[in-house]
Amino acid sequence: MTVIEKCDSRYTGIKDLYASLSESAHPNYEGICIGYSTVDRENYITTFSNRWNDMYSKNHIQNMEMCSSVFYFEYNEEWPDAFENLEAWIVQNDGMLEATKNDV
Repeated sequence: MTVIEKCDSRYTGIKDLYASLSESAHPNYEGICIGYSTVDRENYITTFSNRWNDMYSKNHIQNMEMCSSVFYFEYNEEWPDAFENLEAWIVQNDGMLEATKNDV
């Protein structure tokens, strides 16, 4: 969740999106109950039905497209420069890294 929270600071709403997609992909106990039943507490009636389509289908494609867009941007725009910087740092610090590799 730390990674998701950090992503949310850069891409506002990604934490809520993650929670929604996560709940629809692998719901917890409460999610299963909500996904397959409705409860009328006043009349003590529980109605069982498959509610997943009603709960998630209207936004599912849009949410997946948003996640794909974020991934595409990060992978193609952000990571190449970050990896080049990492490679340059490794080359620059190779001697120190070699000298300390057995210190762990």
